[in-house]
Amino acid sequence: MSSIYLNKAGNRLLLSFDYNPHINEQLKKIPGCRFNKQISRWEAPLSQYDRITDALDNLVVSKAVFDWVAEEARVRKRVAELQKDGYFELLDYSPKLPLMSHQKKAFELHRLCNGSGNLSEMGSGKTGSAICALHWFIETGKTKYCLVVCPKTVIKSWEEQIQMFSDLTFVSLEGNKAERSKKLKEEKDIYLINYEGTWRMEEELLAKGFNAMVCDEAHRIKNTLSSQSKACYKLGDSVEYRIALTGSPVLNSSVDAFGVMRFIDSTVFGESFYSFRNKYFLNVGNENSPIPIFAPRAGAEKEISDKMYTRSVRVLKSECLDLPEATFSPNRVVSLSEEQDVAYRNLQEKLCTEIAGNKEIKISHVLTLMLKLNQITSGWLKDPDTGEIHYFKKNPKFDELVEVVEEAGNQAIIIWAYYKADMNLIINYYGRCQQCHIDVNNTPGNACTRCKTPIKYRCSEVQGSTKRRYAEIAKFRFSPEERAKQREKLIEKGVSKKEISEQLGDLLEDGSEPPQTNIFVAQSAAASEGITLNNSSISIFYSRDWSLKNWVQALARNHRAGQTKNVTYISLVAQMANGEDTVDQRIVNALQKKEDLSKRINKDDLKLLAGNFMKKDREAFKDIDIKEDIDVDTGITETRDTHDLGGDDQQKENLLF
Repeated sequence: MSSIYLNKAGNRLLLSFDYNPHINEQLKKIPGCRFNKQISRWEAPLSQYDRITDALDNLVVSKAVFDWVAEEARVRKRVAELQKDGYFELLDYSPKLPLMSHQKKAFELHRLCNGSGNLSEMGSGKTGSAICALHWFIETGKTKYCLVVCPKTVIKSWEEQIQMFSDLTFVSLEGNKAERSKKLKEEKDIYLINYEGTWRMEEELLAKGFNAMVCDEAHRIKNTLSSQSKACYKLGDSVEYRIALTGSPVLNSSVDAFGVMRFIDSTVFGESFYSFRNKYFLNVGNENSPIPIFAPRAGAEKEISDKMYTRSVRVLKSECLDLPEATFSPNRVVSLSEEQDVAYRNLQEKLCTEIAGNKEIKISHVLTLMLKLNQITSGWLKDPDTGEIHYFKKNPKFDELVEVVEEAGNQAIIIWAYYKADMNLIINYYGRCQQCHIDVNNTPGNACTRCKTPIKYRCSEVQGSTKRRYAEIAKFRFSPEERAKQREKLIEKGVSKKEISEQLGDLLEDGSEPPQTNIFVAQSAAASEGITLNNSSISIFYSRDWSLKNWVQALARNHRAGQTKNVTYISLVAQMANGEDTVDQRIVNALQKKEDLSKRINKDDLKLLAGNFMKKDREAFKDIDIKEDIDVDTGITETRDTHDLGGDDQQKENLLF
């Protein structure tokens, strides 16, 4: 038998041999292996090296391939060493701000591998290691420009961290297309852009000549079909150094691992998602299943995990930080008022009729109906014709919120809510005098100027329509004295009044800083990423959507580096007057079990929606099919009611990215 020559060209393996139909058939069985007519050679991804050597005899392997195999072994051994317990020290790099041992390991990984991932738990300090790595790339001449892609809500946090960990210059590519293009032409070290901007500016970004790139919250590129994922893969392929940061690389299933690793290093799983899925997963759905159901083959999850960690590290906060514990307080369960109970059952009856009239129902529709019922449990109902909000006279859940906040005493508290109506209800209560109800958020002193009642609460807010989110965050995190010092430094640097106002807010009429707030009202869809609130040790969840990502991110806003107290999470949950579960309970149960409802909707959920009224129409429900139509990349349903989220159209669009 004639020899088969195996060579390496870039990230591909090339095979040369005299025509042999048997060899051709063997190569066709290897995923990603194809015949390239332009060069008259068979080629395959580097990830298929083991399969090729196992399948073929008489291989003559080139020195380039041997060198690659040896280097790959060296890197894997070094990465394995970094993953071991024990203190680690850097001998040839001194960061501007001291790094913890696990951060030094991550930094070492980033400069060891051309593509690397820090998959550590949220709040463990991933950003600092990445910034130091970018600084090292620039200082050693490996790149001139660095690109950081992150959610829009995280850009400000990146700006702050860059200044903390380095003296690198940066610019945020925000604004309209012309403004972004103008900023891209500036000479800076780091360029920050949100995921939506990557595909809108793809060609310009490619032309800039980046050689190092970071994807923060990299789980946002797990859907290989989305525009932002494709743009990030293309940009990543054009640079030598790639860093992915995410605390949840595999949120729903191990199939999610492909998208993040495709960016980090396409040689690990190859470039084809379908080849990856066919190799590691089986479709276990039957003919009656509304959607394909892929389950991992025997041993697949371990193999996927092992391969991910040839280029990645992960630590938990409990392993790397001296953080106090985070505990879930027992759910505070309240019963609906009589008026709410009647409204809930009336809507159930209406939904029952609506559902029973279908042969097919989309998951997004089921989730939307769930949220409509959930509005009632929060104490209000929207008129479908006028869009007006009707608040119920009695709202047990809100009364319980007031009680929980009272129990907490004089502490800084985060209150999470989902709907705009919830936000307004909470903000109007905690931002006003408890006696005469005038706004006291910016009232100096400790007493109401009108009725002299002592001021117990002042609140900050971040929701979709919040114009100056960073100023709201600063009022909650920092005392007036701390903000005054920050303002003075910004003035000395020549920062414009407008930018200072956006970061710290406006001064009062007497020239003083506004008082510090002790209540932070956060909308889950708008504030769950990119915010550090570790001055608070209590998070209260008044209402929530079904998004597992929003829930997990919200939990990490105050249980992170810098926290010095035990963190407590408290969920308020409403049940029917007779003690039966509402959809509120269903959503809370799923989130606390870390279930993704977009993947777990079933006919039991239809029963929960329709309640006792379903008994009248059992036959009508019998043959209903449930169809998947969730955007797997954003988790957004087709029918999401953005009116309830608040904010203008651009802000609503930004919530998706």
